[in-house]
Amino acid sequence: MHSSLEILTPAACMDLTILETAKAELGIPDSDTSQDEYISGLIKQASGIVADYCNQVFGAEEVLETFWADAPSAYVRSLMLAREPVISIDSVEVDGIVLDPSEYRMASDGHLHRLDTVGMTYWVLTSTAIVTYTAGYVLLDDLPYGVERAALSLIKGYASGKGRDPYVRSEEIPGLRTVAYQVGSLGDAESLPPEVVALLRPHRRLAFA
Repeated sequence: MHSSLEILTPAACMDLTILETAKAELGIPDSDTSQDEYISGLIKQASGIVADYCNQVFGAEEVLETFWADAPSAYVRSLMLAREPVISIDSVEVDGIVLDPSEYRMASDGHLHRLDTVGMTYWVLTSTAIVTYTAGYVLLDDLPYGVERAALSLIKGYASGKGRDPYVRSEEIPGLRTVAYQVGSLGDAESLPPEVVALLRPHRRLAFA
């Protein structure tokens, strides 16, 4: 079984922190607006890197996810939704028939279960199952603190390293100059600071082919 995702209502904002919080983290007074544009850019960069590393969109979005059977019919224990956490299920349609909310149940681990009069049963598809739902966080009201802290840590690191080559890992001056360069792309697990990786580990979704 495979699926595709269509965004019906995009997230109003993708930033994982706000300008005031980032300025406080950097020790910049609210009255000093000279770097606001620069810091706002850092917020967007850090937020994008965190989202890419975690393989998920944190801002709440309404989406339509379509599952289709690879064979004439498919039997599965649950439908694993691509987005989390799920805020609400708007509708579920199986082979053209809209189900009553009593016929399915959303689990906290992202699995949507099919119910009958006895209990949990199999999803049976001869064509498609279409699930319309809203998932994500209402930024920044319910965003996990660790996610915002990870973004702030990146912002602070980028600001302190302004003007330096980000790929230089170490430099030796005595004798002749020796420079060690970063291997890999910025934003991957090898280049992110260990404390950021630790903060984001509980929120990372593995990508499956």
